[in-house]
Amino acid sequence: MCIFIQNRYKLTFADNMDVLRGYEGRAATIYFQALGSLFSGSLTFEKRTKRPPTDPINSMLSSGYTLLSQNVYSFIQSVGLHTHFGNLHVPRDHHPALVVCQG
Repeated sequence: MCIFIQNRYKLTFADNMDVLRGYEGRAATIYFQALGSLFSGSLTFEKRTKRPPTDPINSMLSSGYTLLSQNVYSFIQSVGLHTHFGNLHVPRDHHPALVVCQG
């Protein structure tokens, strides 16, 4: 967590959206590395994999993210916002960018 606090000031100086998304990717890498350190024994987690998830932890993460995304999607629609117009991620076919921006 300390690395997030140390580097959060850089977000305000991002020159463009690609730089900001790069910070997002780096934060995800650090997060999943830390998550992996919580597991041992028969349940191990080395990295985030999707489509398909390659181990039980990634399977549970994918299931949880699916449920969470559906709840966020429903909430966004219920308050009258468009799910495909996000702040950080760009709209594309069948991709609810605003739902992803909240994650």
